[in-house]
Amino acid sequence: MTIAGGYSDIRFGIKWIGTDGWVWLDRENFEASNPDWADYQNLPDSLRKVKLYESRNHQRNFLDCVKSRQPTIAPAQTAHCSTIPGHLGLISMLTGRKINWDVATETIHDDPEATKLLTRDYRVPWKLS
Repeated sequence: MTIAGGYSDIRFGIKWIGTDGWVWLDRENFEASNPDWADYQNLPDSLRKVKLYESRNHQRNFLDCVKSRQPTIAPAQTAHCSTIPGHLGLISMLTGRKINWDVATETIHDDPEATKLLTRDYRVPWKLS
């Protein structure tokens, strides 16, 4: 499936849009609506809203944190929330229509076909109760 449809302004990566502007990044590039953010690696701590230590490899970070019992740089809840837009975009593309997402309950409203795509059938004897 071609997501971009041949449009050069749609590319790999992710764009986060907030009240103060936007940032776009992929594994090697970074762009921002605010020129002051361009040198993000040397951004003073006073301008950082989230202060994380550096990790160049999530798998290594996870293993190191298992050993040290320290929190990982990307908590599971952060990863969960970060993947939701991509999954919902794919569900919207597969169904060919807009979907209505309830953030509080993490459910799709009034669309049983789209809701079914949020999960898959479990193998017997496994079930979610």
